[in-house]
Amino acid sequence: MMAGTAGSVPEEYADDHVLVVPAGAALPERARAWFAGAGWLREPLSADEASARVPRLAGARFRGVVARAPAEPGVLGVGEAFTAVGPFPVTAEQRGLLGVPDGASGFALHPAVPVQRGPVPLPEDRDGLGRAFASGAPLGEELRVLRWAVAVARDVGGVLVTSTREVLAPPPESSVDLTLYSAHPLSAGQTLPLLRKVQPGARLVSEEQVERGPAGFALVAESAYDGDLHVWMQRAPTLPRALEALDWREHGPFAYRLLWRPVDAYELELERPSGTHVIARARLRAAVARLALSLGAAVGGTVVGDGGFVVGHDGAQGLRARAAATSVGLLWG
Repeated sequence: MMAGTAGSVPEEYADDHVLVVPAGAALPERARAWFAGAGWLREPLSADEASARVPRLAGARFRGVVARAPAEPGVLGVGEAFTAVGPFPVTAEQRGLLGVPDGASGFALHPAVPVQRGPVPLPEDRDGLGRAFASGAPLGEELRVLRWAVAVARDVGGVLVTSTREVLAPPPESSVDLTLYSAHPLSAGQTLPLLRKVQPGARLVSEEQVERGPAGFALVAESAYDGDLHVWMQRAPTLPRALEALDWREHGPFAYRLLWRPVDAYELELERPSGTHVIARARLRAAVARLALSLGAAVGGTVVGDGGFVVGHDGAQGLRARAAATSVGLLWG
């Protein structure tokens, strides 16, 4: 048991970070969105699956006796020097402490070699890693894996319990920006009406003139209270790793980046921003999602969130749920 907070993981993982995620979180898919070659090194087995592999007991005295084996955790390759070992059960008491739903499970983030820490702590950030490692910064691959784990927690409504026993529970609502990747480019003139449907008063900022192919452009809708919504369209120089598993016809090379810029950009880097920021963020998160749905209806494609994961239409964090979260009350200056 890991300090009563991180799940029923074996003692050998007691010093590891533990990522706690709801059931159905599709951890391998999210690992492949960040790390080349990520995948199960050993798939987990339920108690029934593990028992089926136990040789049958022979002989009259064993008649009617069924050999049972415990569930076996899997080993998921994550990065160059870490594995995510699990799932391990999370007790009702632990779920209450962590604020995760029934069915949540824990994965120990286990290093292949001892980790090293830098002498200088991390700066304050929205992920809370600076708070969790105030005595010394994680370095290299450990820091990358921790940033991935926080991104996963934010994406699925999970929690990261660090080896320092700090609980990082980034709110899914703090993920606002989206990028639609499509095979079909719209012009600025075609995109501007779609933006104005969700944010009145939008205007063209710039349009790149090119000899061949579609022109890139930038649009912006401004607000004195909620901040600005930017739309940048261009042919993407690179594509996110999350798209590699998809057929190329499901995304294409053109990127429509939908970005929120709040009145005080510094608050984007705060783990606990002001109430005013949170209210504006909720409104613009809904507007960004509505715009992504409108663009997707016009050109098709696949949406990727700011955590690097594909965002579907449905589900608790899907585009429709985001778009419906708030639909009125925009404050325009």
